[in-house]
Amino acid sequence: MKRISIAAGVLLLGASAVLATPEGSALMKGNGKVLATVLLPTMKGDKPYVQADIDAALATLADTAAKLPTLYPDSAKTAAPSGDFGPSPKVFDDKAGFAAQIAAFSAAVTAAKGSAKDLNSFKASMPAIAKVCGDCHETYRVKNG
Repeated sequence: MKRISIAAGVLLLGASAVLATPEGSALMKGNGKVLATVLLPTMKGDKPYVQADIDAALATLADTAAKLPTLYPDSAKTAAPSGDFGPSPKVFDDKAGFAAQIAAFSAAVTAAKGSAKDLNSFKASMPAIAKVCGDCHETYRVKNG
């Protein structure tokens, strides 16, 4: 649970401008919103488990996973930083590693979508998502400024 909270905090802090494109920034803001308003409160018991809400939140994450591979063209490597966070040069220098992180995120979200059918199965699926988010942010995101 601590790892989930840390990873979620990392995601929320970087949600304003994690990606090098306006679309990417909007996607991460959406991820931060569903984490803050649906997924984490449900995990903590502060919000009741509502399957439709969980499904919608996981669909938001899945949408991000599907779009991430196209959001870092080589031309973005020299883009001026905006917001608090941005892509690390490793995004461009280690394309295979970054692609593997995106694939791991997609797999974790897909697994959660397939298994989260009640509170217990939802809680069991979240650590994998939190781990991939945290791992990717540690390696492929930097603080601007």
